[in-house]
Amino acid sequence: MLIAQAFLIRAKKYEIHRLVGKASYFVMPLLLFSFFLIARSRYLNNIHVKHLSETDALAALSRSGLPDIVYFSILYSLGIIYKNRPAWHLRFFTCIGLAILGPGLGRFAFIHLGAPAAGAILGLLFVGVPLIWLIVELIKKKSPVPMLIFLGISLFAGFMQGQGHSAWWQSFAKFIAGHLF
Repeated sequence: MLIAQAFLIRAKKYEIHRLVGKASYFVMPLLLFSFFLIARSRYLNNIHVKHLSETDALAALSRSGLPDIVYFSILYSLGIIYKNRPAWHLRFFTCIGLAILGPGLGRFAFIHLGAPAAGAILGLLFVGVPLIWLIVELIKKKSPVPMLIFLGISLFAGFMQGQGHSAWWQSFAKFIAGHLF
């Protein structure tokens, strides 16, 4: 949908762009629900199949979809809120595109290039690209807000990687697992 939307705007097919955008009101919640189901499945698999301790299974939830629900929800909501401000609308949806690249690119890089190279590639994608984009925006005297928000989300996502065993995450994840899983 993201790619089609860009082509539709470039081809000046604004009505079709709006129609596809309205379809995203249905598709995005399904995508977010699928993230939830993946997180739930991984949690249950970690408990019942891999026999991890509850602490380790809850820690794994910090990397298995729950935070992504929040990140994508924020970016999507802001993209929709600013649909009448095309520059911001475009940037928020482009940030979703960058975020979508992460998991697949990360798996490929970790498997084929090793951890150091994979970390560098993902760091470049989630911090380097938005930072360069932010600098370009500032040079062009455009609003830095969308890129600052994405950088904040990216940095928080990196921070989250090490928070799985923290007391606050364990408490939050235990609540989610106990009430929704």
